[in-house]
Amino acid sequence: MTTKMIFFRGIQCSGKTSVALELMNKVNSIPLGAKKIVRFNRDDMRKMSLGNTLGFDRDYEDTLSDFRTDFAIAAVNNGLHYLDDNTNVKVDQLLRSIRYIESRTDLVRTKVHIVTFRPDLETSLIRNFARMGHMIPENIILKFNNQFVSDLGNISYSHITVDSKAPVIENAEYLFDVIFKKDYKP
Repeated sequence: MTTKMIFFRGIQCSGKTSVALELMNKVNSIPLGAKKIVRFNRDDMRKMSLGNTLGFDRDYEDTLSDFRTDFAIAAVNNGLHYLDDNTNVKVDQLLRSIRYIESRTDLVRTKVHIVTFRPDLETSLIRNFARMGHMIPENIILKFNNQFVSDLGNISYSHITVDSKAPVIENAEYLFDVIFKKDYKP
């Protein structure tokens, strides 16, 4: 069975984390002996280590980037699937990170999937409003929406697009079928 490295990308409040958690539950509920999936999320790391989900500090972000890379390498080298649940708007940075991680892992048994959550600004703003107390400033969502590029160009990785407006369970089921189903036949 190949190890999967999955990179979610999309603007804030597009459903990445909700789908990631649902997909993790599905994969990790498969009986013993099956590979498990681990997840990295910058917001969760900020909250865990700083007690602040929305604060931004350039030095700390660099530390998070280093930790993310080391975590991904360790996960894959230890036979775990890796799920990167982050905005990943800048395509060149994402591809550079993936190539670096690949250079330090067993490529023969690893498959990379990039999942793009097709932006829907209205849905993202509504979801952000529902966060109550943990809202992202609207200008940040607008900025990332304007920077978002859906087309990754000519890449050698699996690229899957999901609809941000679709229900979380529907997107998680779809991704499980596309990425994992053939490895986990009953």
